[in-house]
Amino acid sequence: MVASGLKEGKSLDQMKQAKVLDPWKKYSGEFINEDAFLETLVNSLSGQKNGKFLKHN
Repeated sequence: MVASGLKEGKSLDQMKQAKVLDPWKKYSGEFINEDAFLETLVNSLSGQKNGKFLKHN
């Protein structure tokens, strides 16, 4: 879903608004939320190194 969104030229914000990770919402929790995981996936798949560091517990 994320890789195909990137191939279609969708931005991170567009994928957040479309809630592309909604099928996995039940796994979202205190450690990492859907938007942070989506950003991690987008950065990894696109080779970007400009993501924000998120401090966890």
